[in-house]
Amino acid sequence: MDVNLDFESGFAPEGAQEAFESMVESADDQLMERMEEAEQNIQKEAQQRSPVDTGNLRASWTGLTEARRGTIMTEVGNTTDYAEYVERGTSKMAAQPMLRPALDREQMALIRDIEQLVFRVAAKEGNA
Repeated sequence: MDVNLDFESGFAPEGAQEAFESMVESADDQLMERMEEAEQNIQKEAQQRSPVDTGNLRASWTGLTEARRGTIMTEVGNTTDYAEYVERGTSKMAAQPMLRPALDREQMALIRDIEQLVFRVAAKEGNA
């Protein structure tokens, strides 16, 4: 991620640009690690919530976390053609949510952890 600080007033604290770049790089690395952890947590909980008949649904959960154009993306899904029907239900079958509860639980923890990460990185770099 490219960051350029521009001080229009003419006041440019020595080392400010470098410190800010270091802070962003540190935050990016830690955020990537946390997003990979979120991927694993969501996938694991979705697997645990999956009903088991043959075991195919439970075994077919996949996940991927990657950085694309400055954005960290995490995807968790199921490769079976019937997972969505199990998740949402049909007119003749009740829903058995697997992914949505896992996402909801991890989202709350992720928001909290990202807030803490930002404060930790800012405090560390501010004292460097």
